[in-house]
Amino acid sequence: MTTLPSVRNAGLVARIEMRRSWRKLRSNPGRLVLLALAMVFPALIVVAAPFGAYFLGRALRGGGVTLPFRLLRGITTFFVLLAVFFTGYRTLQQTGDLDESAGLLTTIPTRDAATGKLLAECGWLAVVGGVPVTGVVLGFALGARSPLSAVMLSTTVVGVVVLGVAAGFALGMAAKLGFARSRFLASHKTAFGALAFLVYMGVVFFPQFASFTGSSFDLYTLLGGLPTGWLADLALLGVPGVSVSPLRAGVAASALLVGVPAFTGLSIRLADRYWHADAVRPADESNAVEASGIDGTPMSVFEGVVSRPTLAVARKTWLRARRAPITLSYVLYPAFVFVVPLQNAARTGTIPPTLPALVAIYGAWTTGAAFALNPIGDEGATLPVTLTASASGARLVRGKLLSGTAIGVPATAVATAIVGVLGPLGPVSIAGLVVAALACCVGGAALAAGVGAALPRFGSVNVTGNREAVVPSLAAFAVFSVVLFVLATPGLVAGTPSVASGLATAFGVSRAAVMAAGPLLTGLLLGVAGWIASRYAARTIDGYTL
Repeated sequence: MTTLPSVRNAGLVARIEMRRSWRKLRSNPGRLVLLALAMVFPALIVVAAPFGAYFLGRALRGGGVTLPFRLLRGITTFFVLLAVFFTGYRTLQQTGDLDESAGLLTTIPTRDAATGKLLAECGWLAVVGGVPVTGVVLGFALGARSPLSAVMLSTTVVGVVVLGVAAGFALGMAAKLGFARSRFLASHKTAFGALAFLVYMGVVFFPQFASFTGSSFDLYTLLGGLPTGWLADLALLGVPGVSVSPLRAGVAASALLVGVPAFTGLSIRLADRYWHADAVRPADESNAVEASGIDGTPMSVFEGVVSRPTLAVARKTWLRARRAPITLSYVLYPAFVFVVPLQNAARTGTIPPTLPALVAIYGAWTTGAAFALNPIGDEGATLPVTLTASASGARLVRGKLLSGTAIGVPATAVATAIVGVLGPLGPVSIAGLVVAALACCVGGAALAAGVGAALPRFGSVNVTGNREAVVPSLAAFAVFSVVLFVLATPGLVAGTPSVASGLATAFGVSRAAVMAAGPLLTGLLLGVAGWIASRYAARTIDGYTL
């Protein structure tokens, strides 16, 4: 006989988990500021949404509007998938582990702890979406003059959230159990983590790309054919002026009644196995400190080209990043600027002329920010040894620069050239952008070292979930980004044909002259700024005292 979880114990675990999450968020003022800025536009939607729902409900009651059910069903399935992958990714990265598990699991049954985790996830979604959803439901019900629609719509929303959370938690725990029990998965955890992140981002940005293929094949129509899409029929059951399928609504209700308990039970079972499992060691863990692992880094190609102290710094920096790639996750955040250009490229079939310039500046920013933006703070516990070693600050700075530019320079140049060739740019524009990209990478990395030495960070912060790492300070990010973008502007805008033509007309010169002068000016500006910044970083390290 299966014993049901204790509501009291599960509620206590959920309350503690939510309180800990809130304390972590509150202890990071920078994240709170970014979150507040990110919520400005959604807040406007939250204010306007109830009024829109009211007028929609009134129009449906009057029979003046026909709902596109295929689209609505596809959107409903999308929200279910979003809840699944959001919860699954959070479970994989953060919530799948228990704090003080040894004490907790000897105090209450595993089923109570797992249920508490599920309740905490539902609780956070209720905190975030409770106010806007309530406003939309009440506005729609008042406009439609149908109390039944308020009940059905709110019940369906709760069902979508609970179903998505239960299925997502089961998905995340299955992944964590696989990493804990499979030596192969544990050895390639970084690659699978990156794949999971890409899948999650693909689901998040699905609306931007769902219908770019045209009327012959619409992904929303495909998703609307799944039983989860029929939850839209259940939500609109009883709305005046709307004809829904009672059969689809009944199947959707049955799916909730069966799916939620099934995925909850699966989540509890997987959590029990994972929390009591003995994790395997990765296949290459025993060889992590062997010399062959160090010699196998990309820095080995510079053996005999640069001094041994500089090469040692570069090797050490690269090995740290390879063994803990989560410490570099922040370089992915600016990549969201590519969403709109890629969306336009997918829908029109042509590369926007500004995309090569975006690739160049993003590659240069990543090259500098990845390894050189916190040269002092990155040393962590080894900082006293670094400061008392015979190697000078200049060699430490050169090693940081080498570890970033050795990968960033060729990758940025190749990526810029490929996007330029695929786009509408000519050979002269592509060559100018590539030269500008090279100057931005080298000069930008040196600039990052100077900014990071002036604005270091030594304490660790939450990078993702419960993973902490020492990352550059927000002030260093801001100063480096602004200065790099300003100094790179001449070379980047000169590589855009429309801008180059406008500048050529304004100054009375040929467009070829503008395309040649832009990269040269960028190279000169970043060369001077990078030289000054790297010298400052070296002197700061040499004179730094604990």
